[in-house]
Amino acid sequence: MALANYADLKATVIKFSGRDDLSDNMDDFILLTEESIFFNEKSPLRLRAFETTTQLSTVAGTKTVALPSGYLEARSSTIEVSGGEFSLVLYGASALPTVSGSGIPKAFTVKGTNIEFDKTPDAVYTINFTYYAQPTALSSGSPTNTVLTNHPSIYLDGCLSQVYKFTGELDRSEGYFNSMLRSVRGANRGDRDGRFSPAPQGRVRGNIP
Repeated sequence: MALANYADLKATVIKFSGRDDLSDNMDDFILLTEESIFFNEKSPLRLRAFETTTQLSTVAGTKTVALPSGYLEARSSTIEVSGGEFSLVLYGASALPTVSGSGIPKAFTVKGTNIEFDKTPDAVYTINFTYYAQPTALSSGSPTNTVLTNHPSIYLDGCLSQVYKFTGELDRSEGYFNSMLRSVRGANRGDRDGRFSPAPQGRVRGNIP
């Protein structure tokens, strides 16, 4: 059976585990698997296919902007100032330098559900925010996504880990979880190896004047 969609995944998990008595739990197992895929502390899945850029607007006098929905991790950000586009420096949450007063932000971090700038914006600026967005969760209404299409073993092993965790077979659960992590690491590594290419020609982005 090809693992092409949501229904295939549920049928294959039942086939591999032999637990057709747990068919009513499959939606929960898939949901928990997706949490493990994207948020595990050892090697969360981050692929180029997840990258997206959206435009956000600052609010004069407010130091934060809400993160876009589906946010997983920041990649980069630029700010548009007087017809130019300039890079914002990304810092860890505890390392962001703070500047008193207001003006044009030069750096940012992510805290909670917000982007926080080093300086309170003194006007409305357009922020071009590039980030990893979580793929659409699998469901009957959204039967496939890029992870299931390109890396089906990640979903299969993750779901089997949840099945055996539910049934109390913890050794088998851990084995499938580790297998899922190996597939995630392999996907991340392959994606990184394919990321590098000659630098594109075009507009040069400099530091904010």
